[in-house]
Amino acid sequence: MICWNARSINTFGALERLINLSRIHNLSMIAILELFANLSQLDSYRIQMLMNNGHSNPNSKILLFWSSEVNCSILESDQQHITCEVSHDECSAKFQMNYVYAKCKDHLRRPLWDNMLKWSETGYPWCI
Repeated sequence: MICWNARSINTFGALERLINLSRIHNLSMIAILELFANLSQLDSYRIQMLMNNGHSNPNSKILLFWSSEVNCSILESDQQHITCEVSHDECSAKFQMNYVYAKCKDHLRRPLWDNMLKWSETGYPWCI
């Protein structure tokens, strides 16, 4: 699993580096933050990274990809985060992942913190 702040996936070699990391480390889940790309390219990125599934948050600031080895249920997806329940074929235990791309201004982050507080009470192991 990798979460990468790409700061534009379209810069020279960025996507190629991510594809290479995915192959070297046999990644089964990849999140890309701040990619500055068109959502219409979601399937293209998914195919290039050899992933079976993909999801974008509503403003396309977070893209999440996962392979068939991963069971991923999107629990919530908004402009600042994607929250999902994850399990892997090699480990039956479920855990919760929150992929966050927060707003810069503190008053705009308030809904994010309210959501994180809500998700912290689920009882699952949790990773942000």
